[in-house]
Amino acid sequence: MQAAAPEITANAAAELVAEHSREKGAVEQAIFKSTIDLCKRTGALLDAKTNYDEGDGYKRFVIGIGRAVAGAAADAEYLGIGGGTISAYERRLLQAASDAMSLEEE
Repeated sequence: MQAAAPEITANAAAELVAEHSREKGAVEQAIFKSTIDLCKRTGALLDAKTNYDEGDGYKRFVIGIGRAVAGAAADAEYLGIGGGTISAYERRLLQAASDAMSLEEE
């Protein structure tokens, strides 16, 4: 039993880590999907109810807030080295949000 205990413990810990990673990934995907859905609905509403300048300005304001929030903390890729201000996930989300609101690049 003593010889097998470390292996059993390691396997159980590895399974817990894998399960947590799957759950975290599912939560991130749900957040991503709901954010993009809200951006599409917001963009459509702005396009329908405002003139171009007002709608475009509001879209840029929203994405600007997103960039400010995403850039509030540095992303450490490995031991605090090589991380940027905005993570790859955050960049992908911001780009998808801009696309969903039909925000044109400047």
